[in-house]
Amino acid sequence: KGGTDGDGDRGPLCAMQQINSRGASSHFTDATRLMQPGPNQSLEGAIAELSKAIFLVDDRAEFFEARGKAYYYLRDYKTAVSNFKQALKIQSGEPIELARLTSNLVDADGLSRLKAKEFADAIHLFSQALTIDPSNSYIYVHRALAFIGQGKVQEAIKGLELFLSKNDASKKTAVSIHILVARLNRQLK
Repeated sequence: KGGTDGDGDRGPLCAMQQINSRGASSHFTDATRLMQPGPNQSLEGAIAELSKAIFLVDDRAEFFEARGKAYYYLRDYKTAVSNFKQALKIQSGEPIELARLTSNLVDADGLSRLKAKEFADAIHLFSQALTIDPSNSYIYVHRALAFIGQGKVQEAIKGLELFLSKNDASKKTAVSIHILVARLNRQLK
């Protein structure tokens, strides 16, 4: 019908998707070039190119991952995490490296809240980091410290025991955690 190769109204739509896909790929290529270290590096330019690519095609995880890395290099960790989370949502098989990086960034934000004695916010962030990457077991210790700050010793002990059960920590670290658990148990009595 009318130049649509027998696909009805799908022909122009498919053609537009192909045009958008080619344009997005071109912007992604330009962004990759702009992210390369050297005199022509422009992380802001790369972010602009990646944003254009995402505007054209918003279901490509590598676009969000690359934009997250550009924000990460600019030390805008909150925006980096947002982009990494979007990439993880899109990807079917979560890449361990991206999940770990995102988890570490959220953990770092939690540690800054812990240092500021904003314990509830820290616990929330540590829980988020564990949701992103449950194998990132040191976050159980960080969350336990925030629970201790709130006076929630039972929750802290549970977190520390989870760390010990999931981690192949060095003997020195394991002994230190066991001592901390023993001291916390003593406080409960």
